[in-house]
Amino acid sequence: MNKKPFTVYHDNPEHSVRLLKGNCIEILNQAMENSVDMIFADPPYFLSNGGITCHAGKMVSVNKGKWDKSKGVEENHEFTLEWLKACQRVLKPNGTIWVSGTTHIIYSIGFAMQKLGFDTPASKGDGILRQTPFECLSPDGSARPEVYLETHYSLYPTQDCRKDIDAHEQTKT
Repeated sequence: MNKKPFTVYHDNPEHSVRLLKGNCIEILNQAMENSVDMIFADPPYFLSNGGITCHAGKMVSVNKGKWDKSKGVEENHEFTLEWLKACQRVLKPNGTIWVSGTTHIIYSIGFAMQKLGFDTPASKGDGILRQTPFECLSPDGSARPEVYLETHYSLYPTQDCRKDIDAHEQTKT
C-alpha cells in the first residue's frame, strides 16, 4: 500500500480549498497536469544557518529546521527551479502562482521564473515585482504592540492575476 506524501492540513469543500502538508515536490508530482487554479508559495528562505537575533532582550536562534538550511547558492537555486517546474506543470493555462519571499531568495525565484518561461507581467515588459509591507505578530504569537514587526515581502504574480491587481489598484484612486 502506497503512503500519501502528505497530510490534509485543512479541507473546506464548500469553498474548494484544501491545504496539504508535506514535501511540495512529491505532492505536486502526484497532482494531475493543468489541474490547479492558484498556488501561493512561501518557500524556504535558507536562513537556518546558525544565525541569531535579539528577541525580547535575549539572543535567540533563527534556525527553523533542516528544511530551511542553505546548501549553497547553486543548490538552493536548483531546488527553486525544481519546485517551480512542478508548480508550472500543475497550473491550469490561466492559473496563477504567487510566491512570497525576502531579499534572501526572491531574486533567485524571479530568475527561475524567467528561465522557465512563466507568463509574467515582466515578460510583457510591464514589471513583475510587487512589494507588500505588512505588520505581523512576533514569532511567539504575542499580540502586544511592542512586538509587532513591519516586514516587507515581495510577491511575484503570474498569468491572469495582473488584471485583478490593476482592477484593485484602480478602485483605490
